[in-house]
Amino acid sequence: MLGEIKDKIKFSYLNELKEKDFFSTLDIFFANYLECEKENSAIFLAYLFLISRFGFISLEIKDDNTIYPSLEDLNLDTKDLIDIDVFVKKVILGSKNLSETILYLEDNTDENYPKKPICRFKNFYYLQKNYVFEKKIIKNLKRLENQSPTQIFDEDIFFKTLKNENFLNLEQKKAVENVFFNSISLILGGPGTGKTYVASYLVDILSKSFDLSKKDNFKIAITSFTGKATSHLKSNILKTANNIDLDAKTLHLLLKLKEGKPKVFDEKKLNYDLIIVDEASMLDLKLTAHLLNSIKNGSRVIFIGDPNQLPPIESGNVFAEISTIENIEKVHLKHAKRFENSKIIDLANAIKNTDEKALDEIFSKSDFYDIENISKAKKIILDMAQNNFLESTSKDMQIEDFFSKLKDFIILSSIKKGPFGVDTLNQEIFSLLYNKADLNDYLFVPIIITKNNYNLNLFNGEFGILKIQKTLDGPSKKEAYFKIDDKIQKFEIFYLNSYEYAYSISIHKSQGSEFKNVAIIIPTGSENFGKELFYTALTRSKNEFSIFSTKKILKDLIKVSSFKKSALSI
Repeated sequence: MLGEIKDKIKFSYLNELKEKDFFSTLDIFFANYLECEKENSAIFLAYLFLISRFGFISLEIKDDNTIYPSLEDLNLDTKDLIDIDVFVKKVILGSKNLSETILYLEDNTDENYPKKPICRFKNFYYLQKNYVFEKKIIKNLKRLENQSPTQIFDEDIFFKTLKNENFLNLEQKKAVENVFFNSISLILGGPGTGKTYVASYLVDILSKSFDLSKKDNFKIAITSFTGKATSHLKSNILKTANNIDLDAKTLHLLLKLKEGKPKVFDEKKLNYDLIIVDEASMLDLKLTAHLLNSIKNGSRVIFIGDPNQLPPIESGNVFAEISTIENIEKVHLKHAKRFENSKIIDLANAIKNTDEKALDEIFSKSDFYDIENISKAKKIILDMAQNNFLESTSKDMQIEDFFSKLKDFIILSSIKKGPFGVDTLNQEIFSLLYNKADLNDYLFVPIIITKNNYNLNLFNGEFGILKIQKTLDGPSKKEAYFKIDDKIQKFEIFYLNSYEYAYSISIHKSQGSEFKNVAIIIPTGSENFGKELFYTALTRSKNEFSIFSTKKILKDLIKVSSFKKSALSI
């Protein structure tokens, strides 16, 4: 059906844009499906669908006759394809000529689920599902902003305990204080600024401040997008507040959301008095909408994260947008203690500030490798891998030793395919190490879970070790090991169906992890991914980093931002 669309395009300009590969078959299908009678409206609809594929929530028609996102915001090279001014005029005209049969105006009714495919809120136009999610977020943010949490703590004890807490600095104490008074608050900061450290002391201080008559009824949930981050936060909190009962669940499990399946909003609220959400930058529009809608009146929710990191793979840039809302209490933690190499902080700041001069200075003092010579760069990368992973064939090391080495070194790439892609590198590194092993030797291969498995308590982003034996018949996979609640558990290989080798992982998958030494690969084709990608990769390192790219790619990259604005920001 989709393959026949080209023959059904009844508008010449729309057909021209399809012929030039500006619009995809899906964009055209969407416009055709809604049966527009006017070409401008068809162009508007195709563009609305296009921007949604790029992760944007809405299309804003501004009062000055410009649009957001613009073609420049999408980082599309359209200079030789179309007349941008003509295109923008057609999009704007199309927004004004939409048929009432497909357009829902917010002031018509207060429907939770409009029955029309296009929705308008002020100057913003949405696909129906994005409108529903964003409206839920806006509504529940206002609800939480305007209400006070139930006070089940003794205020005098709380502030006395906080004042006497010598392990927190002033900005960290302010973050704890915000939680006492507000139903919703944010703890913002880059890696190593002590975000989870503050969360640990927050729970401890609250546990010491209960009104004793209400203590038994207080329930805490800690959650994140990945099981890895959830488990990490739980273990850190229990080191400080070890007398507290915590429910630790991924967001999908907490909200009873099946990945890839729709769910109607449940008006039944979560029975928790405090919900701590870690790695909040990874939350997409749908997850945030369901989470905020599920928080009961009188409860407290804390979002912890770094708004400068990569936005979620799915739609929106919700946490970064929420962090700009003035009425929501927030603290920016600025002092980083995690990094043993000051060049990491300097380069991270240069990336955030789009400072090309500082970038040049740092490159001159860093391990920077130009990848224009592919074979030379690949040899350096494979040599690094051999030096860092060769011990994985050791007969003397225990499984515990391999787990401790998982955090020593990682190769992060911005792409999946090609000579510098994650898939290629993993296969080449495995082959290199396998060929060096003796017959019947075991290789202990780092792996990463790619899909949540609730039955096994293994979650997307979790690192483990796969035991493989070299045999006459080739590699023989034996069993896998994962660390769950600080205990190593063995799993038979036939139970695992969603994992990848993890000598190299994508920069997206690295979020929430840290390593002593990181090799960062940003090859040609990554220029438009945005500065957040480079920043995220760099700040996974605690000690050392090396960069494989070209200076031009990186300078182009830091000029681009993957921030996606919507009506949340107004």
